[in-house]
Amino acid sequence: MAVVIFTVLAEGSYYFMCVMGMLFTAGMATLAGVKIYMENKLSYFTFHWPIYVTVGVMFSLVLINVMVTHFIYKKR
Repeated sequence: MAVVIFTVLAEGSYYFMCVMGMLFTAGMATLAGVKIYMENKLSYFTFHWPIYVTVGVMFSLVLINVMVTHFIYKKR
């Protein structure tokens, strides 16, 4: 039983880390590009990094990935 729980947590965490890796590489590069573009187009534009949204997405994704993996293993 302990091996199954570890497997579920490991697999869900693996999916979470893959998504976070894409978010922090391609997503942040895209966001930086949008920031530069908007600052050049609008003089009144101010940009703030979405820290709270990013943390919220991280917590929700880890919960979703672990729970989906748990339900898939539970069906077997």
